[in-house]
Amino acid sequence: MLIDLHAHCTETQHCFFDAHDVITTAKKAGLDGVVFTDTSFHEDAEDLRGFGKEHGLTVLFGREVYTKSGHVLLYAPDYAALRDLPWPAGDLPSPDAVIEHANKIGGAAVAAHPYCRENENPMGDAIFTLKGLGAIESENATR
Repeated sequence: MLIDLHAHCTETQHCFFDAHDVITTAKKAGLDGVVFTDTSFHEDAEDLRGFGKEHGLTVLFGREVYTKSGHVLLYAPDYAALRDLPWPAGDLPSPDAVIEHANKIGGAAVAAHPYCRENENPMGDAIFTLKGLGAIESENATR
């Protein structure tokens, strides 16, 4: 299976792609699935899953969390567990706090584009000091 594990749509600030367009484009590109990892929660997740199914594409969801040091992708077996994150809105958690939360809910935390120079505070080599990361993103379509 070919699945894009880090996709954004209008649920992320400064992204102008409609979720339905992401799904149809992913299918046309030959993907089997897409995971929306937007910075906000998709209230329309079930509708988008249904739209994906109609187009023969698996649609899943996670969250991208901006931290004090880089971005972390947060995945969980139950997407509803990612609705309300345990740090105050507007506060940047530490990467360790996101990893701890992922482990608490039975999910996984992935360092997203850790060497991206466009990010205000890229994670960089700090990825090697973090305990409990599920993976490190090494390829990204925009980076």
